[in-house]
Amino acid sequence: MTTGIADALGRIAPPGGLVCALWAEGDDLDGAAARTVRLTRDAAGVGPDSRVLDLGGPAVAEALRSAPADAAFDAVVSVHGLEHLATPRQRDRGEHLALLRAFFRSVHRRTAPGAVFAVHTTTANRLPRRPGPALALARVSRALPLWSLCWRTEEIVKACGGAWEVRTVDTHRRDAVRTVHAWLDRLRATGPAVDDEHEDLLRTCARAFEDSHLTLTRLTLHRVD
Repeated sequence: MTTGIADALGRIAPPGGLVCALWAEGDDLDGAAARTVRLTRDAAGVGPDSRVLDLGGPAVAEALRSAPADAAFDAVVSVHGLEHLATPRQRDRGEHLALLRAFFRSVHRRTAPGAVFAVHTTTANRLPRRPGPALALARVSRALPLWSLCWRTEEIVKACGGAWEVRTVDTHRRDAVRTVHAWLDRLRATGPAVDDEHEDLLRTCARAFEDSHLTLTRLTLHRVD
């Protein structure tokens, strides 16, 4: 991991945590991040009496293991959780899809009929053709604490089949670009000058979204009963 980037971003993270946010007119970074969490819960149909399973962030596997198998949750939300279910090395060994399928089946076992699963995640699109940008993208994936491995949307759709039906898929690439620039602006505005390595990393991340190598994707999944 690039030295200190996790700590640097942790210091400027909004109260709800570091997320690729969904923006509206007049939002600052905190407001956009709060909107992301709120919209994800709305997409899952979370109400005052909902039993909600939260599978967001790096501790997603631990959160799922600790959830009772007979809890019968009627809503599931995951903001940047899927990216932590497998590592690039597991992808290289061909193990990643089995892990993702097992995850969706395990979530299914913990939900009630009619449950809705709202996912907010960074996905991979086409890979750069030239070695330089490809290596830079790999560096971003390894270094940023927001994700470990970005799935392709079609991998998510394939892996959830039989347990979950995909009802909606939306992409928000420009929101992701704006978020990364907002992180960089906040780093510049707080404390000492931004480390050159951190600035280069975040600029590379923004370019990956601008060039459609990465995108921000939201899915709503309905439990197969």
